[in-house]
Amino acid sequence: MANLSYGSKGSEVKKLQEELNKQGYKLDVDGIYGNKTQSAVRDYQSKNGLSVDGIAGVQTTGALYKAPANAVTPQTTQTAAQAAVKPTYTQSSDIAAAKNAVKDWEASKPQEYKGLYQEQIDLLLDKILNGEKFSYDVNADELYKQYKDQYVRLGQNASEDTLGQAAALTGGYGSSYGVTAGGQAYQAYLNGLLDKIPELENKAYGKYVDEQNKEQNRLSLLMGMDKNDYSRYKDSVMDYWSEGDYLWDKLSYMSDDEWTKFVHSISQYNSDRDYKFNQDKFDYQKTQDALAQENWQKQYALSEAAAKRTGVTGSASYSSSSSTPKDYNEKVEKQKQRIEMLKAFEKGLYKYPDNYADFVMLTGYSGVLTPEEFRKRKSYRDAYEDYSEYLIEMFNKYYLT
Repeated sequence: MANLSYGSKGSEVKKLQEELNKQGYKLDVDGIYGNKTQSAVRDYQSKNGLSVDGIAGVQTTGALYKAPANAVTPQTTQTAAQAAVKPTYTQSSDIAAAKNAVKDWEASKPQEYKGLYQEQIDLLLDKILNGEKFSYDVNADELYKQYKDQYVRLGQNASEDTLGQAAALTGGYGSSYGVTAGGQAYQAYLNGLLDKIPELENKAYGKYVDEQNKEQNRLSLLMGMDKNDYSRYKDSVMDYWSEGDYLWDKLSYMSDDEWTKFVHSISQYNSDRDYKFNQDKFDYQKTQDALAQENWQKQYALSEAAAKRTGVTGSASYSSSSSTPKDYNEKVEKQKQRIEMLKAFEKGLYKYPDNYADFVMLTGYSGVLTPEEFRKRKSYRDAYEDYSEYLIEMFNKYYLT
Protein backbone atom coordinates (compact mmCIF):
# COMPACT_ATOMS: atom_id res chain seq x y z
CA MET A 1 0.00 0.00 0.00
CA ALA A 2 1.29 3.49 -0.86
CA ASN A 3 2.16 5.91 1.93
CA LEU A 4 -0.70 8.17 3.00
CA SER A 5 0.20 11.74 3.85
CA TYR A 6 -1.21 15.25 4.02
CA GLY A 7 -3.40 15.89 0.96
CA SER A 8 -4.12 12.20 0.22
CA LYS A 9 -7.73 11.29 -0.59
CA GLY A 10 -9.80 8.16 -1.13
CA SER A 11 -11.01 4.94 0.43
CA GLU A 12 -7.62 4.12 1.98
CA VAL A 13 -7.75 7.40 3.90
CA LYS A 14 -11.28 6.54 5.12
CA LYS A 15 -10.01 3.14 6.31
CA LEU A 16 -7.15 4.87 8.14
CA GLN A 17 -9.58 7.33 9.81
CA GLU A 18 -11.86 4.48 10.90
CA GLU A 19 -8.95 2.61 12.49
CA LEU A 20 -7.74 5.76 14.25
CA ASN A 21 -11.24 6.31 15.63
CA LYS A 22 -11.08 2.79 17.07
CA GLN A 23 -8.01 3.97 18.96
CA GLY A 24 -10.01 6.77 20.55
CA TYR A 25 -9.59 9.59 18.01
CA LYS A 26 -12.65 11.51 16.85
CA LEU A 27 -12.13 12.12 13.14
CA ASP A 28 -14.61 12.79 10.37
CA VAL A 29 -14.46 9.76 8.06
CA ASP A 30 -14.40 11.88 4.89
CA GLY A 31 -11.47 10.30 3.04
CA ILE A 32 -9.40 13.52 3.19
CA TYR A 33 -5.97 13.45 4.87
CA GLY A 34 -6.08 16.90 6.47
CA ASN A 35 -4.56 18.55 9.53
CA LYS A 36 -6.68 16.61 12.05
CA THR A 37 -5.86 13.25 10.48
CA GLN A 38 -2.17 14.13 10.32
CA SER A 39 -2.18 15.21 13.99
CA ALA A 40 -3.90 11.96 14.98
CA VAL A 41 -1.30 9.91 13.08
CA ARG A 42 1.52 11.82 14.79
CA ASP A 43 -0.03 11.26 18.19
CA TYR A 44 -0.52 7.56 17.51
CA GLN A 45 3.09 7.21 16.32
CA SER A 46 4.37 8.99 19.41
CA LYS A 47 2.32 6.80 21.77
CA ASN A 48 3.28 3.59 20.01
CA GLY A 49 7.02 4.11 19.70
CA LEU A 50 6.99 4.76 15.95
CA SER A 51 8.91 7.37 14.01
CA VAL A 52 6.83 10.55 14.38
CA ASP A 53 6.44 11.96 10.87
CA GLY A 54 2.66 12.23 10.41
CA ILE A 55 2.82 9.84 7.44
CA ALA A 56 0.84 6.60 7.47
CA GLY A 57 3.46 4.35 5.92
CA VAL A 58 4.00 0.60 6.11
CA GLN A 59 5.14 0.60 9.74
CA THR A 60 2.33 2.86 11.00
CA THR A 61 -0.52 1.16 9.13
CA GLY A 62 0.90 -2.26 9.96
CA ALA A 63 0.82 -1.42 13.65
CA LEU A 64 -2.54 0.32 13.45
CA TYR A 65 -4.47 -2.29 11.48
CA LYS A 66 -3.09 -5.30 13.39
CA ALA A 67 -2.74 -3.97 16.91
CA PRO A 68 -5.67 -4.02 19.38
CA ALA A 69 -6.93 -0.72 20.77
CA ASN A 70 -4.41 1.19 22.89
CA ALA A 71 -1.66 -1.37 22.08
CA VAL A 72 1.93 -0.20 21.94
CA THR A 73 3.95 -1.38 18.95
CA PRO A 74 7.74 -1.75 19.28
CA GLN A 75 9.67 1.03 17.57
CA THR A 76 11.18 0.33 14.18
CA THR A 77 14.21 2.42 13.32
CA GLN A 78 14.09 4.29 10.01
CA THR A 79 16.50 6.70 8.42
CA ALA A 80 15.35 10.19 7.46
CA ALA A 81 15.40 9.22 3.78
CA GLN A 82 13.16 6.19 4.41
CA ALA A 83 10.70 7.96 6.70
CA ALA A 84 8.91 10.04 4.08
CA VAL A 85 8.47 10.42 0.35
CA LYS A 86 8.77 13.96 -0.95
CA PRO A 87 5.31 15.21 -2.03
CA THR A 88 4.78 15.95 -5.71
CA TYR A 89 2.07 18.16 -7.13
CA THR A 90 -0.56 16.51 -9.29
CA GLN A 91 -3.54 18.50 -10.45
CA SER A 92 -6.75 17.11 -8.96
CA SER A 93 -9.76 16.02 -10.98
CA ASP A 94 -11.76 18.84 -9.36
CA ILE A 95 -9.37 21.44 -10.81
CA ALA A 96 -9.51 19.76 -14.23
CA ALA A 97 -13.33 19.82 -14.10
CA ALA A 98 -13.29 23.51 -13.13
CA LYS A 99 -11.00 24.30 -16.08
CA ASN A 100 -13.30 22.41 -18.46
CA ALA A 101 -16.25 24.38 -17.10
CA VAL A 102 -14.42 27.62 -17.92
CA LYS A 103 -13.67 26.37 -21.45
CA ASP A 104 -17.32 25.45 -21.98
CA TRP A 105 -18.33 28.88 -20.72
CA GLU A 106 -15.95 30.63 -23.12
CA ALA A 107 -17.35 28.59 -26.02
CA SER A 108 -20.92 29.65 -25.21
CA LYS A 109 -20.37 33.40 -25.54
CA PRO A 110 -23.58 35.16 -26.74
CA GLN A 111 -23.68 36.29 -30.39
CA GLU A 112 -23.97 39.94 -31.34
CA TYR A 113 -27.52 41.24 -30.93
CA LYS A 114 -29.69 41.14 -34.05
CA GLY A 115 -33.27 42.24 -33.53
CA LEU A 116 -36.11 40.23 -35.05
CA TYR A 117 -37.99 43.42 -35.95
CA GLN A 118 -35.13 45.54 -37.22
CA GLU A 119 -35.91 45.05 -40.91
CA GLN A 120 -39.56 46.03 -40.43
CA ILE A 121 -38.49 49.03 -38.35
CA ASP A 122 -36.09 50.23 -41.03
CA LEU A 123 -38.68 49.93 -43.80
CA LEU A 124 -41.39 51.65 -41.81
CA LEU A 125 -39.08 54.46 -40.66
CA ASP A 126 -37.97 55.05 -44.23
CA LYS A 127 -41.60 55.18 -45.35
CA ILE A 128 -42.47 57.76 -42.66
CA LEU A 129 -39.46 59.97 -43.29
CA ASN A 130 -39.06 59.61 -47.04
CA GLY A 131 -42.50 58.50 -48.17
CA GLU A 132 -44.87 60.40 -50.49
CA LYS A 133 -45.97 63.77 -49.10
CA PHE A 134 -49.61 64.85 -49.03
CA SER A 135 -51.07 66.12 -52.30
CA TYR A 136 -54.68 66.34 -53.41
CA ASP A 137 -55.97 65.55 -56.91
CA VAL A 138 -59.68 66.20 -56.95
CA ASN A 139 -60.23 64.23 -60.12
CA ALA A 140 -58.60 61.18 -58.55
CA ASP A 141 -60.83 61.44 -55.48
CA GLU A 142 -63.46 58.70 -55.68
CA LEU A 143 -65.75 60.60 -53.36
CA TYR A 144 -65.49 63.65 -55.61
CA LYS A 145 -66.41 61.47 -58.58
CA GLN A 146 -69.51 60.30 -56.76
CA TYR A 147 -70.46 63.88 -55.88
CA LYS A 148 -69.80 64.96 -59.48
CA ASP A 149 -72.06 62.31 -60.92
CA GLN A 150 -74.73 63.24 -58.41
CA TYR A 151 -74.51 67.00 -58.99
CA VAL A 152 -74.36 66.66 -62.79
CA ARG A 153 -77.45 64.47 -62.70
CA LEU A 154 -79.29 66.89 -60.44
CA GLY A 155 -78.20 69.84 -62.62
CA GLN A 156 -79.45 68.13 -65.71
CA ASN A 157 -82.77 67.39 -64.03
CA ALA A 158 -83.06 70.98 -62.84
CA SER A 159 -82.25 72.28 -66.35
CA GLU A 160 -84.88 70.06 -67.92
CA ASP A 161 -87.49 71.14 -65.36
CA THR A 162 -86.71 74.79 -66.00
CA LEU A 163 -87.00 74.32 -69.79
CA GLY A 164 -90.36 72.55 -69.30
CA GLN A 165 -91.71 75.29 -67.10
CA ALA A 166 -90.62 77.96 -69.64
CA ALA A 167 -92.28 76.05 -72.50
CA ALA A 168 -95.51 75.84 -70.51
CA LEU A 169 -95.60 79.61 -70.20
CA THR A 170 -95.19 80.05 -73.97
CA GLY A 171 -97.76 77.51 -74.97
CA GLY A 172 -95.28 74.76 -75.59
CA TYR A 173 -92.82 76.70 -77.66
CA GLY A 174 -89.18 76.99 -76.83
CA SER A 175 -87.54 80.29 -76.21
CA SER A 176 -84.15 81.75 -75.48
CA TYR A 177 -85.33 82.55 -71.96
CA GLY A 178 -86.02 78.91 -71.28
CA VAL A 179 -82.61 77.86 -72.52
CA THR A 180 -80.92 80.50 -70.41
CA ALA A 181 -82.90 79.62 -67.32
CA GLY A 182 -82.19 75.91 -67.80
CA GLY A 183 -78.45 76.61 -68.17
CA GLN A 184 -78.48 78.71 -65.01
CA ALA A 185 -80.16 75.92 -63.06
CA TYR A 186 -77.56 73.43 -64.28
CA GLN A 187 -74.68 75.80 -63.44
CA ALA A 188 -76.01 76.32 -59.94
CA TYR A 189 -75.53 72.61 -59.22
CA LEU A 190 -72.04 72.66 -60.72
CA ASN A 191 -71.16 75.60 -58.45
CA GLY A 192 -72.41 73.55 -55.52
CA LEU A 193 -70.02 70.78 -56.58
CA LEU A 194 -67.10 73.24 -56.60
CA ASP A 195 -68.03 74.30 -53.08
CA LYS A 196 -67.60 70.65 -51.99
CA ILE A 197 -63.94 70.45 -53.13
CA PRO A 198 -62.35 72.13 -50.01
CA GLU A 199 -64.41 69.84 -47.80
CA LEU A 200 -63.28 66.82 -49.78
CA GLU A 201 -59.64 67.97 -49.62
CA ASN A 202 -59.87 68.32 -45.84
CA LYS A 203 -61.27 64.84 -45.59
CA ALA A 204 -58.46 63.49 -47.78
CA TYR A 205 -55.83 65.25 -45.60
CA GLY A 206 -57.44 63.89 -42.44
CA LYS A 207 -57.24 60.41 -43.91
CA TYR A 208 -53.55 61.00 -44.77
CA VAL A 209 -52.82 62.16 -41.21
CA ASP A 210 -54.67 59.15 -39.77
CA GLU A 211 -52.57 56.83 -41.93
CA GLN A 212 -49.38 58.57 -40.82
CA ASN A 213 -50.40 58.21 -37.18
CA LYS A 214 -51.10 54.53 -37.71
CA GLU A 215 -47.64 54.05 -39.26
CA GLN A 216 -46.01 55.88 -36.36
CA ASN A 217 -47.97 53.84 -33.82
CA ARG A 218 -46.91 50.68 -35.62
CA LEU A 219 -43.31 51.92 -35.56
CA SER A 220 -43.56 52.60 -31.81
CA LEU A 221 -44.97 49.13 -31.24
CA LEU A 222 -42.18 47.46 -33.20
CA MET A 223 -39.52 49.54 -31.45
CA GLY A 224 -41.04 48.62 -28.07
CA MET A 225 -40.94 44.94 -28.94
CA ASP A 226 -37.34 45.31 -30.11
CA LYS A 227 -36.45 47.14 -26.89
CA ASN A 228 -37.87 44.28 -24.82
CA ASP A 229 -35.89 41.75 -26.85
CA TYR A 230 -32.71 43.79 -26.43
CA SER A 231 -33.33 44.07 -22.69
CA ARG A 232 -33.63 40.29 -22.44
CA TYR A 233 -30.45 39.98 -24.54
CA LYS A 234 -28.59 42.32 -22.18
CA ASP A 235 -29.79 40.27 -19.21
CA SER A 236 -28.49 37.10 -20.85
CA VAL A 237 -25.12 38.79 -21.51
CA MET A 238 -24.92 39.95 -17.89
CA ASP A 239 -25.82 36.45 -16.72
CA TYR A 240 -23.11 35.07 -19.00
CA TRP A 241 -20.41 37.31 -17.55
CA SER A 242 -21.65 36.73 -14.00
CA GLU A 243 -21.36 33.00 -14.57
CA GLY A 244 -17.87 33.55 -15.99
CA ASP A 245 -16.81 35.55 -12.93
CA TYR A 246 -18.12 32.76 -10.70
CA LEU A 247 -16.33 30.02 -12.67
CA TRP A 248 -13.04 31.95 -12.76
CA ASP A 249 -13.25 32.78 -9.04
CA LYS A 250 -14.02 29.14 -8.25
CA LEU A 251 -11.10 27.91 -10.35
CA SER A 252 -8.75 30.49 -8.85
CA TYR A 253 -9.83 29.67 -5.29
CA MET A 254 -9.56 25.92 -5.81
CA SER A 255 -6.16 26.27 -7.52
CA ASP A 256 -4.80 28.53 -4.78
CA ASP A 257 -6.17 26.26 -2.06
CA GLU A 258 -4.76 23.13 -3.68
CA TRP A 259 -1.38 24.75 -4.26
CA THR A 260 -1.30 26.09 -0.68
CA LYS A 261 -1.92 22.58 0.63
CA PHE A 262 0.87 21.25 -1.57
CA VAL A 263 3.28 23.95 -0.36
CA HIS A 264 2.27 23.11 3.20
CA SER A 265 3.00 19.43 2.58
CA ILE A 266 6.43 20.35 1.16
CA SER A 267 7.10 22.53 4.20
CA GLN A 268 5.97 19.73 6.50
CA TYR A 269 8.13 17.27 4.60
CA ASN A 270 11.20 19.51 4.96
CA SER A 271 10.43 20.10 8.64
CA ASP A 272 10.12 16.35 9.23
CA ARG A 273 13.39 15.72 7.40
CA ASP A 274 15.18 18.32 9.51
CA TYR A 275 13.70 16.85 12.65
CA LYS A 276 14.71 13.32 11.64
CA PHE A 277 18.17 14.51 10.71
CA ASN A 278 18.64 16.01 14.17
CA GLN A 279 17.14 12.92 15.79
CA ASP A 280 19.47 10.65 13.82
CA LYS A 281 22.34 12.93 14.73
CA PHE A 282 21.42 12.68 18.40
CA ASP A 283 21.10 8.89 18.17
CA TYR A 284 24.48 8.74 16.47
CA GLN A 285 25.98 10.94 19.19
CA LYS A 286 24.54 8.65 21.88
CA THR A 287 26.19 5.68 20.17
CA GLN A 288 29.51 7.53 20.05
CA ASP A 289 29.18 8.55 23.69
CA ALA A 290 28.44 4.94 24.65
CA LEU A 291 31.57 3.81 22.81
CA ALA A 292 33.58 6.55 24.47
CA GLN A 293 32.25 5.49 27.86
CA GLU A 294 33.15 1.88 27.11
CA ASN A 295 36.66 2.89 26.05
CA TRP A 296 37.00 5.07 29.13
CA GLN A 297 36.02 2.17 31.37
CA LYS A 298 38.53 -0.09 29.62
CA GLN A 299 41.26 2.52 29.98
CA TYR A 300 40.31 3.07 33.60
CA ALA A 301 40.48 -0.68 34.31
CA LEU A 302 43.88 -0.89 32.63
CA SER A 303 45.06 2.11 34.63
CA GLU A 304 43.85 0.55 37.88
CA ALA A 305 45.61 -2.73 37.05
CA ALA A 306 48.81 -0.88 36.26
CA ALA A 307 48.52 1.07 39.50
CA LYS A 308 48.26 -2.11 41.50
CA ARG A 309 51.36 -3.46 39.81
CA THR A 310 53.36 -0.32 40.42
CA GLY A 311 51.81 0.59 43.76
CA VAL A 312 50.50 3.95 42.41
CA THR A 313 46.85 4.88 43.16
CA GLY A 314 44.31 5.17 40.36
CA SER A 315 43.78 8.87 40.90
CA ALA A 316 47.47 9.54 40.46
CA SER A 317 48.06 7.15 37.58
CA TYR A 318 45.06 8.31 35.49
CA SER A 319 45.17 11.73 33.92
CA SER A 320 42.84 14.23 35.51
CA SER A 321 42.02 15.55 32.05
CA SER A 322 40.31 12.29 31.04
CA SER A 323 36.50 12.12 30.97
CA THR A 324 34.69 10.61 33.93
CA PRO A 325 31.28 8.92 34.16
CA LYS A 326 30.01 12.05 35.82
CA ASP A 327 31.17 14.21 32.90
CA TYR A 328 29.51 11.81 30.49
CA ASN A 329 26.20 11.83 32.36
CA GLU A 330 26.21 15.61 32.51
CA LYS A 331 26.87 15.75 28.77
CA VAL A 332 24.04 13.34 28.00
CA GLU A 333 21.67 15.22 30.26
CA LYS A 334 22.59 18.50 28.62
CA GLN A 335 22.02 16.98 25.22
CA LYS A 336 18.59 15.73 26.26
CA GLN A 337 17.69 19.20 27.49
CA ARG A 338 18.72 20.69 24.17
CA ILE A 339 16.62 18.12 22.31
CA GLU A 340 13.55 18.94 24.40
CA MET A 341 14.11 22.67 23.92
CA LEU A 342 14.44 22.19 20.16
CA LYS A 343 11.12 20.31 20.12
CA ALA A 344 9.57 23.17 22.04
CA PHE A 345 10.84 25.64 19.41
CA GLU A 346 9.42 23.50 16.59
CA LYS A 347 6.03 23.34 18.33
CA GLY A 348 6.01 27.13 18.62
CA LEU A 349 6.26 27.17 22.40
CA TYR A 350 9.32 29.42 22.08
CA LYS A 351 10.20 31.99 19.48
CA TYR A 352 13.03 31.26 17.09
CA PRO A 353 15.77 33.92 17.02
CA ASP A 354 15.14 36.42 14.25
CA ASN A 355 18.33 38.46 14.62
CA TYR A 356 22.03 37.76 14.96
CA ALA A 357 22.34 38.88 18.61
CA ASP A 358 19.54 36.59 19.84
CA PHE A 359 21.01 33.69 17.87
CA VAL A 360 24.43 34.06 19.49
CA MET A 361 22.87 34.45 22.94
CA LEU A 362 20.78 31.24 22.59
CA THR A 363 23.36 29.03 20.91
CA GLY A 364 26.64 30.50 22.06
CA TYR A 365 27.78 30.20 18.44
CA SER A 366 28.82 33.32 16.50
CA GLY A 367 30.00 31.71 13.26
CA VAL A 368 26.82 32.30 11.23
CA LEU A 369 26.37 35.10 8.72
CA THR A 370 25.38 38.55 9.89
CA PRO A 371 22.49 40.27 8.04
CA GLU A 372 24.99 42.30 5.99
CA GLU A 373 26.98 39.21 5.03
CA PHE A 374 23.77 37.36 4.15
CA ARG A 375 22.68 40.16 1.79
CA LYS A 376 26.05 40.11 0.04
CA ARG A 377 25.91 36.39 -0.77
CA LYS A 378 23.61 35.62 -3.66
CA SER A 379 23.76 31.85 -3.12
CA TYR A 380 22.28 32.27 0.36
CA ARG A 381 19.62 34.72 -0.85
CA ASP A 382 18.60 32.19 -3.49
CA ALA A 383 18.51 29.32 -0.98
CA TYR A 384 16.46 31.11 1.70
CA GLU A 385 13.44 33.32 1.51
CA ASP A 386 14.87 35.77 4.01
CA TYR A 387 17.45 36.12 6.81
CA SER A 388 15.00 34.83 9.45
CA GLU A 389 14.56 31.54 7.58
CA TYR A 390 18.36 31.20 7.37
CA LEU A 391 18.69 31.77 11.14
CA ILE A 392 16.06 29.11 11.91
CA GLU A 393 17.94 26.48 9.92
CA MET A 394 21.24 27.49 11.53
CA PHE A 395 19.58 27.36 14.94
CA ASN A 396 18.35 23.82 14.33
CA LYS A 397 21.84 22.92 13.17
CA TYR A 398 23.97 24.48 15.90
CA TYR A 399 21.68 24.38 18.92
CA LEU A 400 22.48 20.69 19.39
CA THR A 401 26.26 21.08 19.03
